[in-house]
Amino acid sequence: KKMAELEKELEKLLLELELDPKKITPILDNLGVDDVKGLKHISESDLENLNLKPAPRNQMRLLLKAAKGPEQPQVAVYGGAVDTKKLMEKAYRSISVEGFAELLELLAPMIRADGVSEPPRGYNSEHLKAFLASKEIFLPSLYDKKFSLDPPDVVVTYMWLGTTLRELLAILREVFAGRNGTVWIDVFFNDQRSPQAIAEAVRNANLVYLTAAAHVVVFGLATYRVLQAGGGLRECEPWDRCWCVLELAIRYFAERKGRTASQMVLPAEYRRELLLRLGATGLPLAEAAR
Repeated sequence: KKMAELEKELEKLLLELELDPKKITPILDNLGVDDVKGLKHISESDLENLNLKPAPRNQMRLLLKAAKGPEQPQVAVYGGAVDTKKLMEKAYRSISVEGFAELLELLAPMIRADGVSEPPRGYNSEHLKAFLASKEIFLPSLYDKKFSLDPPDVVVTYMWLGTTLRELLAILREVFAGRNGTVWIDVFFNDQRSPQAIAEAVRNANLVYLTAAAHVVVFGLATYRVLQAGGGLRECEPWDRCWCVLELAIRYFAERKGRTASQMVLPAEYRRELLLRLGATGLPLAEAAR
């Protein structure tokens, strides 16, 4: 819709400037674009290099400005400001739920063939990350037809060791109630192949959590090795995990800017464990359930 509106604006501007498209064709050819719509990829310096006379140069500047549309805001992400439009244009931002399912069916045999047995609940994101890193694979590049540049319907916060990918798929199918909605899942979209790629993936993630239409938080329990003095293992919930807290904080900011509130999902296993723990304190079962 925005592209159609932009095309109309460009046509209107051409008429206002009394520019015959045929007359500017040589200029467009020199810039390496087919029509005025292609000017959005051209910089001011590209235009200056043509050494046009003042009148056509000023007219081309106006066309250039119209083709690029309104200036995009700079958003601070993890200590630096980035151009949100450029970031969005280069980031694969969603996969459909059924695309997610198809990808799991493709990846599970590959991970098994790599010598990692599939646990009863299925592979989790740690398994997938280790496999992708060892093979230097970035899923959106390898399976580009399954991914989209469209914004996701839902962005997910979950613990990698607390919820397996098959469990996450089942939860998303419930969230979408049979609809083949689109989702952003960190392990699919965060490129782990180099420190630079990871840094860019983090910036992308911040922007996705800020702008996604909806946010789902999957609760669970998982045992992690902690890095505090003495180390050791600790049973964690989402608010014990730094990445989860960061995503929740970003989304809280997004809610204050008008985005929908986060949807909390408590899987059956998690609810059962909570009831057992509350029951162990002597709390009546009905009160524990409430």
